[in-house]
Amino acid sequence: MNWRQWGLWTLRPRVLAGVLLVELGTVGWVVHSALTGPRPTGEDWARLGLLATAALAHVQLSRRAEERRRADGTKLHIDVLSIWTFPAALLLPIPLVAVLIALTRWQRHRIARKPTFKAVLTGCSIMLAACSAHWLTWATGALGRGVLVEGAVVLVAAAVFCVQQLLLIGVVILLEADQRPPLSQVFGTPRQWREMYLAISLGVAVALAQSHPVLVVVMVGVGTVINRLAGARAQAEQAVRLAQKAAWTDPLTQVLNKAGWEHKALDGLRRAAAAGRPRAVVLVDLDHFKKINDTLGHLSGDEVLQQVAQALTDRVRSGDHVTRFGGEEFVVALPDADVDEARQVADRLLEGIRDVRVLATRLRGGDPVIVGGADWPCTASIGVAVTTSDTGPDVLLKRADEAMYQAKHTGRNKVVVAGEPGRTRAVIA
Repeated sequence: MNWRQWGLWTLRPRVLAGVLLVELGTVGWVVHSALTGPRPTGEDWARLGLLATAALAHVQLSRRAEERRRADGTKLHIDVLSIWTFPAALLLPIPLVAVLIALTRWQRHRIARKPTFKAVLTGCSIMLAACSAHWLTWATGALGRGVLVEGAVVLVAAAVFCVQQLLLIGVVILLEADQRPPLSQVFGTPRQWREMYLAISLGVAVALAQSHPVLVVVMVGVGTVINRLAGARAQAEQAVRLAQKAAWTDPLTQVLNKAGWEHKALDGLRRAAAAGRPRAVVLVDLDHFKKINDTLGHLSGDEVLQQVAQALTDRVRSGDHVTRFGGEEFVVALPDADVDEARQVADRLLEGIRDVRVLATRLRGGDPVIVGGADWPCTASIGVAVTTSDTGPDVLLKRADEAMYQAKHTGRNKVVVAGEPGRTRAVIA
């Protein structure tokens, strides 16, 4: 086996610890249940066969719709196979629940095409939630104590089954992130919660219909329709996001444009301000860029801008946003950055710009030149502004602009931090 395909050992230690904790906890619970719990009866195996057949049919019939749903790029994905796994948790012994979940996750993995460790983690999270729902249903002795008691316990088990899955996956997403993402990306949006509760509600109906196989077949059709509707909605939402991205993206450099700055970059700064955390703005202006356009032509200038934008994007942190404000001017929003961290990022940006290399020919002929080489250096003047107060983004940008002009007037090819006149940094060749 090629262990690299698992992708597990490439994780940072805290993420690896969380993943292994979930997986070991799942294995431990299932093994303990197999050793201490009652042996599955013939009726249990028959129920497993019915649920597994229906679930696998659902997977195959909804394959294309599920692929569209998973193409939306969201980290957290709600799978409607709870229609089958939740009734299994209510009706079957834990080892048989594990068999059903393993079968369905294996089939889904062939559609999702994500790293194996993520597929295993998802399956283990569902299994742990199923174990909890099973324990609530059977260990409390609620079964056989009347419709009201049974209904209340099933509702609690459904809530635990839903919330526990989202919490386990959400915690791993948080551990994996460099910057804290919005909670909706971690624990789900209201729409995703509604989808999960709809699937679980249908799962309750499946549990009630166990003695009527025809009704279970009907539920396969219902689940497939839900998948297709969700797939169509995901496709429409993705089209909206792509149109939005096009409206917010500079076509030449593929970083944000001014509209993207207003709608996306500023959002991170405002969230940091609302939480009372420091934030910074870095303004980058290429030195002597007009000379490149006038001497080497606009095509060469465009290539320089593209490589500079890529250099900036490669050297910012996760959660930072690079914006082209126009011409040769770029702005970087740094949420959660104090003075020292903002200066370090600015130094990396300046070094990245100096690493740019573009082979170009003069408009009037002659030998080719290398922009970024010794005879034609590619440098920038960078201004940095940092705040920990309630200073607004416009004021922060104005201070960064003033710092950038100070860098221009004091020799270029350096970083100047607003409010710290003695602290400038030139990049040494």
